[in-house]
Amino acid sequence: MALRVRIEGLDDIRRLIRVNDRKVVGATKIAVTEQVVELGRRADELVPFDTGNLMRSQIIKLPTAFGRSIVGTVEYGGSAAPYA
Repeated sequence: MALRVRIEGLDDIRRLIRVNDRKVVGATKIAVTEQVVELGRRADELVPFDTGNLMRSQIIKLPTAFGRSIVGTVEYGGSAAPYA
């Protein structure tokens, strides 16, 4: 399947870069979200268990763009921090 793109000048190039950059960032956020959720699931299988407070304290922070990086995290703690 051939794709034809007609570009007329630098403004067209800049526009195409902006449009495609948003698509790449969106797709990357989806992929990172899937991986962070999976990491959280696996982490719960490994977290030490006494009363369950630590496991229940898991916080998943979904992807956020920081400059050119997209970051998601899995954290434990909160009120269970002394136990951890």
